[in-house]
Amino acid sequence: MVLGRRFLQVIVVMVIALWIGSGGLQTVDGFVPGLAPPDGFRVHPPGFSPGAMWAIVSGIVEVDLDAGCVWLSSPNGKRYPVVWPAGTTARSDPFEIRIRKGHQVVRPGDFVEGGGGYLQADSAPQRYGLEPFPNECLQGREAAVFNADSPIDVTPGVGLELVEPT
Repeated sequence: MVLGRRFLQVIVVMVIALWIGSGGLQTVDGFVPGLAPPDGFRVHPPGFSPGAMWAIVSGIVEVDLDAGCVWLSSPNGKRYPVVWPAGTTARSDPFEIRIRKGHQVVRPGDFVEGGGGYLQADSAPQRYGLEPFPNECLQGREAAVFNADSPIDVTPGVGLELVEPT
């Protein structure tokens, strides 16, 4: 019986390897489509500690997957591209953000709040050694930047009526 189970495991591994090798699992920049974050998603690099800012960063999460943008939307209608705390991850299909500290899941329409500040949007990512935000994501002069180790409070579904389907 052990030989039969081992044989089956080898066959399954070979089938998966052949499927991946034949293009059955295409990747984009090393990410599986749907699991890849949007192009404009930015996160503090691990171990990077630029010092803390003392403002509160908050807003309703909005996303435009076609443009690759993730914003925090304020009550006055401004949209801020975001630099998330270290260890935060995102995927596109279905869109969600996972915040490592606190293990929260964030979706479009959720209200988020944490420590950080607002910096010049065209230079904020470079300050932290990140790629610039895509031009489509820059709708104002500022970006919302959470501190690298900031806990985030999440209130689900607060702004669902404000999020346009994309």
